[in-house]
Amino acid sequence: MAETQRSQQFAALATAFSDLSTHLNHPLLHNRVLEEAGVSLDAALARLLVGIHRHGPIGVVELSDRSGRDHTTVSRQVAKLAELDLVERTVSSEDRRVSKIAATAHGARVARAVSDAHERLVQPVLEGWKERDVVELTRLMRRLADDVAQLRETLEPV
Repeated sequence: MAETQRSQQFAALATAFSDLSTHLNHPLLHNRVLEEAGVSLDAALARLLVGIHRHGPIGVVELSDRSGRDHTTVSRQVAKLAELDLVERTVSSEDRRVSKIAATAHGARVARAVSDAHERLVQPVLEGWKERDVVELTRLMRRLADDVAQLRETLEPV
């Protein structure tokens, strides 16, 4: 019986994650965030720029991995961001064959504006929550993210 209950809990968790992802990635929300930020940029490019700003300097392979998009799509999007002077490529100090992408000063300002607008729009959802619930949710989400990252490392080809 415990196995059935655990399976039901996992199914409910998976559904909640799917629903959350659907809502947070909805084009209406992304477009509203960009409007709030005063940024005229394609939503996919804006999300990529925020990821580069948050995790950069970062290689295209890792960036495509993090964004869930294929390498060629991300490469084209990075090229577009570079044309707009939002990111720059530099040669990796570890491996000269690899380039790293980082936000330019202008790109960092745009990424911060988008992140701040996103926070202003989504933060009110948590206003009715007790602080300890938000702290606990944050702790548990971090734990889950770290544990799933460890699982993923065991699945990657050697």
